[in-house]
Amino acid sequence: MAELVDATDSKPVAARHESSILSPGTTPIMVYVYVLVSGKGRKWSYIGSTPDLRRRLAEHKNGKVVSTRSWLPLTLVYYEAYRNEKDARHREASLKLKSRAYAQLRRRLKSSLGE
Repeated sequence: MAELVDATDSKPVAARHESSILSPGTTPIMVYVYVLVSGKGRKWSYIGSTPDLRRRLAEHKNGKVVSTRSWLPLTLVYYEAYRNEKDARHREASLKLKSRAYAQLRRRLKSSLGE
């Protein structure tokens, strides 16, 4: 099975994502926006958000995320932490929908993205 490795640590990481990011009545300390890249050699990336980055990454690693399953192995190349879910969701949408925001991030991460 392919292994997802945090780019800052050689150990496997674990994570979980829920369709509704937060359970009612709970407030995480941080909500993360993250970028994964595929190790398949083709330039491909995935942008997501979660209150539990380690568990969500484990879902990606174990092939439980349909949209990333065929791109294993994956590497976490970047993440941002937000104290507010609304801010994190806004940033995630900005990176996904606004080519300028993602292009700027890609320039900052040129080496990490293998470009």
